[in-house]
Amino acid sequence: MEKDMTKGNPLKLIVMFSIPILISGIFSQIYNFIDTLIVGRTVSSDAMAGVSCAGSFMFVVSNFSSGLVSGFMIILSQSFGSGDRKTFRKCVAASFELGGIISVLVMFIYLFLSEPVLLWLNTPEQYFDYAYYYVITIAFGSVTSMLGTLSSGIMNSLGDSKTPLYFSIIGIVLNIVLDLLFIIVFKLHYIGVALATVVSSAVSGILCFIYVMKKFPYIRPKLSDFKHNFKLCIRLIKVGIPMSIQNSIVGIGSMFYTAALNDMNAVYPGLITANVAAGKINGIFSSIQCSFLSSIATFVGQNFGAGRKDRIIKGVHSAMFCSCVVWIVGFVVCMLLCEPFTRLFIDPTTGDAVLYFEDMLKYSRDIMFWYNLVGSPLLGAVAIYRTALQCIGHSPITIIGGGMEVFARVLMAYFGTKVLGLLAIYLVEPFAFFCADIIFVPLFYWYTRRSVSFSKFEAE
Repeated sequence: MEKDMTKGNPLKLIVMFSIPILISGIFSQIYNFIDTLIVGRTVSSDAMAGVSCAGSFMFVVSNFSSGLVSGFMIILSQSFGSGDRKTFRKCVAASFELGGIISVLVMFIYLFLSEPVLLWLNTPEQYFDYAYYYVITIAFGSVTSMLGTLSSGIMNSLGDSKTPLYFSIIGIVLNIVLDLLFIIVFKLHYIGVALATVVSSAVSGILCFIYVMKKFPYIRPKLSDFKHNFKLCIRLIKVGIPMSIQNSIVGIGSMFYTAALNDMNAVYPGLITANVAAGKINGIFSSIQCSFLSSIATFVGQNFGAGRKDRIIKGVHSAMFCSCVVWIVGFVVCMLLCEPFTRLFIDPTTGDAVLYFEDMLKYSRDIMFWYNLVGSPLLGAVAIYRTALQCIGHSPITIIGGGMEVFARVLMAYFGTKVLGLLAIYLVEPFAFFCADIIFVPLFYWYTRRSVSFSKFEAE
């Protein structure tokens, strides 16, 4: 169902739009929670750590492609807000053209660069094979994953956040079932985890695409919509590239953090495994905060297309209020349940946990404390203000904020550890978010409070 976000109470609209995305994010994190639990308990804690070692590399690549798609969705939201259905349909056609190219590129990056990148990250030998073969298997799901991402993004730009939730739940449930089938029944171990992800992503992506094309026939591209799309493709890329660069820069910063973490594991054995467990728990509330990203993208995009600057500022304030509520609740829950949750993930009878289980519990507790106390509210501001800037036509400037994040991660991971020791590892993410916020927040108010009015979306 379409939702016009240029009218009505901003807080109510954002909350109602965010709820399905929030539920989807929680389901996704629950899946990640269960997925990691299955690997940690049925394979080994080393396998769990190995899959995590591949995460920062995959984060960079997926962030690049998702940044491009997010840029496409901004143009879609703006064209929908302006009421220009013809341009909207052409945008859909161009998005699928570019999405197909991007997904093939992602697959080849995974296939040919995974080994050298994992070596550069100083991936511990006992984790290397787990990480490498996981990435190689995931590579073959790139095309169908992009199909689902684009289809969900189109529905979000129309103001429909409920339907993507249903397909997300289908994919998550199928993924968990296939995890158990491939690992326990077929004995595929960590390869089974990746294979389950590929198959479930393909099923949910194809179903989502079929639904959106049938449910919204007026946006279904005609053959003519795929012709003479060069200018529109350039326009989509011009918005998407800064976002993809920004996302990739953040991911590169995470790779430096992973490399430093891998090195610190030699001094503090069990740190990588503890970081995986803590990250899965922190991720539940981080995904809730980031659910406001999609709602802000749609809200700001539509109101920018309609020339409603006043509503954009109110919408950002409403999203920040919601983010602060999530932060407070998340901190209390994580602190109360951090140790029981960590014990769920780590089997003390396998891998490094045999020797360092108690140390792992301590590392996990400390990571969760600092991340939730300091990092969580700063992350909410990053997601909201950065997205708002991108949606009002200032994507290039957000690259500066991404650069600040990389600088902060490198500074803290490589130099901070010499002064603060293990505390620097705990503060890498919060410090990076803070450095980005000092760019994003002032710039948003400077741009939105200038006397120059926003122009309505102009179709090309």
